[in-house]
Amino acid sequence: MTLTPLTPQMRSVVRKWIKTLRSGKYEQGRGRLRYSFDNTMRYCCLGVLCDINLPANAEWIEKPNPLSPLDTAYSLFGEYFTTPPEIEENIGKIQTHFMDWSGLSLIGLNDVEGATFDEIADMLDLWLLDTAK
Repeated sequence: MTLTPLTPQMRSVVRKWIKTLRSGKYEQGRGRLRYSFDNTMRYCCLGVLCDINLPANAEWIEKPNPLSPLDTAYSLFGEYFTTPPEIEENIGKIQTHFMDWSGLSLIGLNDVEGATFDEIADMLDLWLLDTAK
């Protein structure tokens, strides 16, 4: 299958995302874009992507946690679990492109496979290199 090349803007977003995933600034979580547990804010890999690409009109909204009353969930444009369309409009369909290239879901890597942010960043690096050809 021939993939549509990543746009320069998408490549820039992914490079920034890789750097942020490796920075140690975000505590990794699973199952939701962003939530607070034990007074620590946690993000899945897509939550990090959203957080570093928030449009001016966006903010994380504290909501009752749909999964557990013991911690606090945050939604973005009403989404708890995946990148909202409002974010994808600005950065492109990065998740779809990555899945078409790898056959892997970023949600699955983070939440099911338990890949670390560093491991996900490594895969994103490979994707950028391979799609640059």
